Amino acid sequence: MDPSTIAQLKQGACENPQEAFFLAQVQDRSERTTKTGSPYLELTLTDATSHLNLKVWSNHPQFAEINDLAPAAFVRVDGVWTQNQYGLDGKRWQLRPLEEGEIEEFLRGDPATASKQDADWNHIMDTCAALEDPRLRALTSIFLSEFGDRFRRAAAARRNHHARRGGLVEHVAQMMRTASAICTAYPDLNEDLLIAGVLFHDCGKLWENNYPEAGFAQAFTLHGEMMGHIPLGIELVNKLWREALNSSETATWAALEPPSDLVRLHLLHLITTGPGNSDPPLCLPLRRLSPCITSTISMRNMKCSRWPTRTPTNWPLGFSASNSPCPPIQSLRSPHLSPPLRENLIAGNPPTRLDSLRCCTR
Repeated sequence: MDPSTIAQLKQGACENPQEAFFLAQVQDRSERTTKTGSPYLELTLTDATSHLNLKVWSNHPQFAEINDLAPAAFVRVDGVWTQNQYGLDGKRWQLRPLEEGEIEEFLRGDPATASKQDADWNHIMDTCAALEDPRLRALTSIFLSEFGDRFRRAAAARRNHHARRGGLVEHVAQMMRTASAICTAYPDLNEDLLIAGVLFHDCGKLWENNYPEAGFAQAFTLHGEMMGHIPLGIELVNKLWREALNSSETATWAALEPPSDLVRLHLLHLITTGPGNSDPPLCLPLRRLSPCITSTISMRNMKCSRWPTRTPTNWPLGFSASNSPCPPIQSLRSPHLSPPLRENLIAGNPPTRLDSLRCCTR
């Protein structure tokens, strides 16, 4: 008999008893007392799919053994399971600690999830290795080499989408596939920039939404809570860019177009304009095409787990060819733009700073 996940057990259990076993990690253990004064334990067990609360009554044959379990212990639970008005209920269940080999296999997730995440990881590696721009190829290579293990553990969110160990790999891989497909329809786009932007758009979540090396509970870190993933992502890309500049290959970068610092600047811009930060200060009407596409892909992938309308031009990075440092976009439907400002932007007239301040006033 193959193990069930906690999510499968919750979905499959009913009033008719079902014999099954699952693997889990002890996330919490608390001592409680019944109304009659008898002690009992309440375990919170978790895996990559869900969590389960299990009561251990004082007359359970393993009561003393479970009370001595090490924090965050990995266990196998065999029993007969039913579903009632209070949730999942276990009868005649037994628990034993997992052996080392079982723990390693368990941390990979259920076979279907592990297989999918392996395929997604290989797609990310192959796609980044195939980038034609040597600067972005070097940058992504350093990132995947230094932070690959941490990346593979991270979640894309705490609740909303891909909120599981390895979820960020699934999110990024699917976004890369979508970005490549969009570039076949819009060949003037800079695909290398979009792919690198997809890879780094949530890289700060390696600290904001990560899991320990051996565990299924997302830890709260000081940097993640106080700064958030966008500032952390910007800091990380700048750090990696400085590391890439120390490479022997950088001697040839000076002759590349667009200039290296402009590539870095636009890559940072892709990070700042994700779905959670779509209104950067003073720039609401000034969104360029690649950030719009990256943000749209991310939002659609988020919603599918639980197109752009503008025609691009031939500017080297796939943005609009305009003398304005922040060219306007054609689809200006924001309710925060006054009619005169919207007309000026559509006509191609660059906004004043006062216009920008007005457009961001809510």
